[in-house]
Amino acid sequence: MSEEIAVVPGDGIGREVTPVAVDVLDAVGDFEFVHLDAGDEVLEAQGTALPAETRAGVESRDAGRGGGRDGRGRHPAAALGG
Repeated sequence: MSEEIAVVPGDGIGREVTPVAVDVLDAVGDFEFVHLDAGDEVLEAQGTALPAETRAGVESRDAGRGGGRDGRGRHPAAALGG
């Protein structure tokens, strides 16, 4: 069984570097990627940059790959302790 990695691109450069990181991981291992939402667009739509569904999705996976910080210098994954 492959390991599951939660992928949360977030905002800014995270949207650029996350797909490349996923490509590298995909090339070197047997992983299942679960894409989750966080960031400014999610904040506008849902009132929170890190919805409960995303938090639960990250916490239930073997590993996570988060994107860059938001425009205010915050990283949504920081709420998860990482």
